[in-house]
Amino acid sequence: KLQGMATVGGPEVKQAALMATRRQSTYSSSHLLWRLFQAAGALQDQSAVYFARDYTFRGLKSNNAILLGNPSSNPWMEPFESRVGLRWHYQADRGLYYPVDTLAGAADHDRFRASTDPTEVREGYCMLALLPNLTGTGKVLMISGTGGSTVSTAGDFLADEQSVAHLRGMLPAKAGGTEFPYFEALIRMKSRSALPKDVTVVLCRTLRE
Repeated sequence: KLQGMATVGGPEVKQAALMATRRQSTYSSSHLLWRLFQAAGALQDQSAVYFARDYTFRGLKSNNAILLGNPSSNPWMEPFESRVGLRWHYQADRGLYYPVDTLAGAADHDRFRASTDPTEVREGYCMLALLPNLTGTGKVLMISGTGGSTVSTAGDFLADEQSVAHLRGMLPAKAGGTEFPYFEALIRMKSRSALPKDVTVVLCRTLRE
């Protein structure tokens, strides 16, 4: 799988070619990053894609970054895990990860666990978390999902102005303008969902700087 980050250097087409020529890339990961490059507009030339194994700790301390995956698939997630309340647990009977809100009570521990009933409508989840980088000189956006379709939908969500504006409205105003405060959010989507239908923000809260 493509477990990479958008940070700093090359045009949109060049980045797509990079993803297509590496065996670890998936359609969902490529779609996500393609949508983010589209949303970046004129800033595309200041962005680049790195596979996790090619990135460096120094880059994580000095750059703005987008981290894709979870701590089991992308080790660069680990330094930030203690700063968020959401964790990813593996559900062996379904062969997928599901989110757990560690800040909720024990009764809600399995709230987002996938049902084993085949007659129920399948749902997926994606976590978005915005944090300062390791030195506080930049920002890190973490994106984790329960599967490929949720990762693709996350890209559509972030590229949709109304969806992002709705998410921003759920967070307290930040002094000095409309800039996003540091936050974590969990979005839920039904199987094969399309924006804005069947996509819901089920958890949203600010994080300490």
